[in-house]
Amino acid sequence: MRNFCIVVLLFLVQIATAFAGSLSNEDRKAITALVEKYRTGWLSKNSQEQVMSVFATDAVLMPHHGDAPVVGEKAIREFWWPSGVKYTIDHFTVTVDGIEGNSDYAYARGKSNVTWTTFQEDERQTKQQSGTYLTIVKKTGKDWKIVLQMWDDPQPAVTASAQAESGLDQCSGSQAGHTPR
Repeated sequence: MRNFCIVVLLFLVQIATAFAGSLSNEDRKAITALVEKYRTGWLSKNSQEQVMSVFATDAVLMPHHGDAPVVGEKAIREFWWPSGVKYTIDHFTVTVDGIEGNSDYAYARGKSNVTWTTFQEDERQTKQQSGTYLTIVKKTGKDWKIVLQMWDDPQPAVTASAQAESGLDQCSGSQAGHTPR
């Protein structure tokens, strides 16, 4: 289903391209800079504001493993910065492997790798994920904003016995933490 959604989204962007001006080199540079601002935002001390500055207020996140979409600025803030959870982003790399679209809408795709550490009471836990992303952006005035961000990463292998013990549904994964992707 997720692959079908990606194909449909890319198809719609391509159709829109036929009816709008082409994507200029200046637009490509601006979209690349937007992805970089998103990445460096996660690494900054004021990450919440810098990260959110690249999103449209009605943006949608489509998390990995088929988790429910997260719609709008308030929901995105609650998803990535839940109350009572403290963490740091230790390392975050993003490649931009392709940018296509038109003068109104475009998409950027690539790979990402993130390492983060969560702190809860006296416990410290470091995690790492690598995967792919697709970001759809819309031009608003002279600026580009993210309107849809989706990512995926290899789902951890769960043995039948571990799945039975944990009660996890391997298809939906766990809610152990939301990563910036």
